[in-house]
Amino acid sequence: MAIFIRTIIALTFSLFMTATHASDSLPLHLASLLERNSMGSMTGISGNAAELHQLGDYNHAMVEQWGEQNYLYLMQDGFGNQFNLLQQGFGNQAHLEQVGNYNSADVIQSGNSNAVFLQQHGQDNFISVQQLGNQSQVSITQY
Repeated sequence: MAIFIRTIIALTFSLFMTATHASDSLPLHLASLLERNSMGSMTGISGNAAELHQLGDYNHAMVEQWGEQNYLYLMQDGFGNQFNLLQQGFGNQAHLEQVGNYNSADVIQSGNSNAVFLQQHGQDNFISVQQLGNQSQVSITQY
């Protein structure tokens, strides 16, 4: 349970940081977790990862990873962007890039080997994807 709580706290810190790598402003043990890509791992559950990059103001990302070997890459350069992700299962991926402002995306992946690749380079775009099953793929681009 302590590892789970520590992981949630570390993931929360990383979601609100502005870079994908360990920062000088992070406590040493959190920076070490980020550099090793061990974010999201829990006892009995292994291999989950989350890479983040949020440069603009008021960007928000909420990530929940349950299962094994789930992966996320996120970049939100603009401001006021929002992304919510729930991954349950094994081997799920999600890549997101929101360069503009006030873009929003919600992704639910429940199953195994699902993939989502999203981009929204303009502003005021919204995407909602639910992958309930195995081996689904989606690629969406909006400008």
